[in-house]
Formats: sequence, C-alpha cells, structure tokens
Amino acid sequence: MVNGLDRDKGEWNYTCSYYGVGKYSKLLEEETLFKALDDFRARTDRDYISHERLLEVATLMKDGLLEDDADEAYEYMHSTVELSENEAEVLGLYMDKYRKN
Repeated sequence: MVNGLDRDKGEWNYTCSYYGVGKYSKLLEEETLFKALDDFRARTDRDYISHERLLEVATLMKDGLLEDDADEAYEYMHSTVELSENEAEVLGLYMDKYRKN
C-alpha cells in the first residue's frame, strides 16, 4: 500500500504497508490480502478496529476475568460468549471441562 502514487512518473511519496507474496514470503496469498485489507480499513475507517487490536483487547479482558475468578470466567465464556474451540485456542483458553454438553 503506497501513499501519493503518481502513475505518470511511476513514483509514490512513501510506502504505508508492504506484504510480500511468493516464494520468499512466509505468508499465504490469502493471509497477505487479509493483512493488507485490515491495514487499509484501519487507516481509512475511523470506526474500524484492526484484527490485531481486537485480539489484544480480547486477550486482556480474558486475562482480567481469569484473574478475578477462573471458574466463573470459563463458565461465562462457555455459556454466554459461546466460544468455539478455535476461538478458545486463539485466546489461549482450555475449555475441555466445559464442553461436555
């Protein structure tokens, strides 16, 4: 993503973000596109919260709940939030004992 692109000269003011694709990149094309779109939205939509920031907020909230009362926090995340296995894993939660329903 570049800023101030001049198509006639083939120049731009500066690079806002760069996400490589190909054999020298560790990211899949889909991941690259997601990161670029996420970055674009964060820079152009003032109400948008980036994926990285949402994950940070969710993790901090989860950690705070667990510090207060772990059993109650797990029960809340299981029955009210209804976290999927993948969501719990991303947040570093081990929901096994609450998945017996």
